[in-house]
Amino acid sequence: TLSRGDFFGERALITGAPRSATIRASTDIVLARLSKEYFVGAIENDPEAKKFLEGHIEHEALHNFLRQFTILSSLNAKETKAWVEDMTEENFAPGDFIFHQGDEADKFYIILEGKAEVLKKEEGAEKAVTTLRGGDFFGELALLTRKPRAASIRTKDGLKALTLSKENFENLVTKSDSLKEKISSVIALYNLDVLPEEMPFDVRKSAPLPAMRLPAETAPAEEDPESEPFEFRARGRGLLGKWIKRLRYPWIEQYDETDCGAACLAMICRYYGKRISVTRLRDLANVSQQGATLLSVASAAEEIGFGTHAVNTTYEDLMGTAGPAIVHWAGFHYVVVYEIDEEGVTVADPGLGLIRIGRAEFTESWTGFALILRPTGRLNRAEESRPLLGRFFSLFLPYKALLGEVMACSLLVSLLGLAMPVFVQIMIDRAISGQDAGLLNTMLAAMVMVTILSLLISALRGYLMTLVSNRFEISSLSRLYRHILSTPMRFFNARKVGDILARFVENESINDLLNRKSLSILIDAMMVAISLAAMLYYSPFLTLITALFIPIFGGVSVGFSPLLRTMSRRQVAADAANDSFLVESLSGVGTLKAAGAEEATRSKWEALYAKSIRVRFRYAMANMSVETASQFLESLSGLVLLYFGASLAIRGEMTVGQLMAFYILANNVNEPIHQLVSIWNQVLDSLASTERVSDIYIIEPEEGPDSGDKIELSDVRGHIRFENVTFSYIEHEPPVLRNVSFEIQPGQNAALVGRSGSGKTTLVNLLLRFYTPQVGRILIDGHDIEDVSVDSLRKQVGAVLQENSLFGGSVRQNIALSRPEAPLSEVLDAARLASAHDFISHLPAHYDTDVGEWGSSLSGGQRQLVAIARTLFAKPAILVLDEAMSALDSESERAVQKNMTAISQNRTVLFVAHRVTAAQNSDLILVLDNGVIVEQGTHHELMDRRGLYYYLFSQSLAVN
Repeated sequence: TLSRGDFFGERALITGAPRSATIRASTDIVLARLSKEYFVGAIENDPEAKKFLEGHIEHEALHNFLRQFTILSSLNAKETKAWVEDMTEENFAPGDFIFHQGDEADKFYIILEGKAEVLKKEEGAEKAVTTLRGGDFFGELALLTRKPRAASIRTKDGLKALTLSKENFENLVTKSDSLKEKISSVIALYNLDVLPEEMPFDVRKSAPLPAMRLPAETAPAEEDPESEPFEFRARGRGLLGKWIKRLRYPWIEQYDETDCGAACLAMICRYYGKRISVTRLRDLANVSQQGATLLSVASAAEEIGFGTHAVNTTYEDLMGTAGPAIVHWAGFHYVVVYEIDEEGVTVADPGLGLIRIGRAEFTESWTGFALILRPTGRLNRAEESRPLLGRFFSLFLPYKALLGEVMACSLLVSLLGLAMPVFVQIMIDRAISGQDAGLLNTMLAAMVMVTILSLLISALRGYLMTLVSNRFEISSLSRLYRHILSTPMRFFNARKVGDILARFVENESINDLLNRKSLSILIDAMMVAISLAAMLYYSPFLTLITALFIPIFGGVSVGFSPLLRTMSRRQVAADAANDSFLVESLSGVGTLKAAGAEEATRSKWEALYAKSIRVRFRYAMANMSVETASQFLESLSGLVLLYFGASLAIRGEMTVGQLMAFYILANNVNEPIHQLVSIWNQVLDSLASTERVSDIYIIEPEEGPDSGDKIELSDVRGHIRFENVTFSYIEHEPPVLRNVSFEIQPGQNAALVGRSGSGKTTLVNLLLRFYTPQVGRILIDGHDIEDVSVDSLRKQVGAVLQENSLFGGSVRQNIALSRPEAPLSEVLDAARLASAHDFISHLPAHYDTDVGEWGSSLSGGQRQLVAIARTLFAKPAILVLDEAMSALDSESERAVQKNMTAISQNRTVLFVAHRVTAAQNSDLILVLDNGVIVEQGTHHELMDRRGLYYYLFSQSLAVN
């Protein structure tokens, strides 16, 4: 902010560069202005003035660099000036050591130009840890901990840096809260075992919510976790694992596109032998709809027992790291690097699988950021996740009798299946060989009867299986939907609607696994066991030959499974990109035509579609190869069986009828085996679906099992009190609300005003208990809302939110949403109070008019009036209007304002004003700015203070 006596605009005039910033008047001002010609001519004729201005420009450039690209970015201009005045510029030649590991700390450094290497001694040799560049700083750790330098710093090429003495550094840091917070976050990343008591400030208390939670190693403990070695239990370390990377390097699929960071961390946990669910890691990393930051992933890793080091490094430096690392990919994704060499990288992509890519392809997508993880002793004690398939099996308990009947039917069908080969044997060996027509007719009649009986029992079994499947599906989907509705609002904000809907599809996959596939597997296994027993009776030798082909069939399917799954995921990704682009381009076709971009858009779609076709072709070829191999093995097994069987028949060791009976039994074995092998990938997908649906069930509902002990609000007077409330949506992020305290008396009409993004809606969300504050408490009539049942609270606190949804059905059904059986008179009263009755009366079917999907048949203002009527219909004791009139036209808004006296009668109203002028008649006005209540009082009191409210009100009047 510039004030009286400041000047600006000189840099562009002297350097000839474009304006580097926008200057805007925040109040009425008077300026003295010089033309470019006069200004340039004046300084050319005055060398002293020119020298001063050039020095000033250089000084300002340094200020801007420090405030944009270094740790000092959080400081204001005055604080930055204090730092610059105490700093000294120093230059270092290529290869110079700025300081050595073990040296006494004397300075703090910020790099202006050039690069430097961080070197640490390990086993007697110095090893490069990372590379520092312009804008990076170093040297602060030894100054703050008063310990010797923990590493050496050596320049890679010429280096220019600003230095600050130890005394000045400590003085300046202790004066700036924002800088303390940043320094605290940096110290947290060093994983210090002990923080010395004599530090110039306590990093744990340097800010209300530091940018990153301190790792557990820094907390006081009875034992030092670092002293306990980590027990490395990595998988696939045997001889086979050295050759098969899939056994050595685990891969875990992300549940949805925001889970890549958590999935990568789960892979590294699995690499070190710890099975920790993606869901738990997602919660620890505070994954939102935008995904996770590298800092939040590091915090989650520290929580479970890893030491972390976040770096911005090069390909060569990454090659020198030990163990797997998480790297930032394509600007929005994370992958795990398991192996890296000069030629390429082995990468585990949570969305694609385990892949090997070349160096050029890797560097093209890699942003340069990486998170290096090392296991500590605390990882030994990390609690592992357990499979939750038992949760779904419990749903079968009510159907035990039906399942028993299904298995009994299956046993009968399997036993009847033995009749066919026996009939064939008798027909060939006795009826045909003995030319006995009567026996042939008898066998034929018996075969027809057995076939009919088998078909009837199979039909009964199919009916019972469908009955069990439908009942299970109803139970499981109902339970899933009930649980989703009971989860807290944080769950919905962290996941996209499409991802939640996908869980219902996954639930069907689980139903398919537990009903159809599991029963099918049991039935097939029963058939195989009975047929093998009969085959052993006929010929143990031929049975052994048949059995030898079974593992070969399984090996082909299981061996190709990872490849097919990877190619399937690539095809899905390519098709999704193609479909998404089609939807986007067709939805915005008007914009394309206006911009004349039809040809460019068509070319882009053709490229996407061609890629999709190429991926689909490769997948089809891979599938065809597997099918061809399976058919070849099937034909080969039949030929081998016939050859050896015929040899036995020639030698008289078995009859032709016995051979044909054995061949039928062998088919009874091979067909179920082929079926089991063919559904292997489907079983794996269904098991993955189990994990993804379990991701939902792990989330605790808003009301736990102890909800019966909660207070039920009744006869609410409407007294609201916030006490020192601090809240942040994401744990590591700065708080959205800070130390908010205010009180609204029963029956008061209070208004909440403030700039956009100041935290008004967040405050409303806390009052509705959509979220829980990290600090402080909220009371209604003296009751902490944490002790009040959620259902009771929301019946007493009615809210019209910014985004209100109408649901398919009539206007009446939408207004009476909470009590569908309510009489029409109550609906009419609520509509009249909300000034919605007039427009509803003009609808084709009045209150029975269908509002369409999401209320599409109504205008935005009409939808808002119906939403207000719906809230008033519930007759809450406290009414919250969160910019409820922002979508209304001026006439509708005046009508609602006219009814505010009736609306406010016998209830407390909290009105979030979208226009400050709408708040002037309120009993109490709360002014929120940057998460803090900066003013409160009546309109006249606040106008007299001439503070923020005065400014916002004046601006609103000016706009009007």
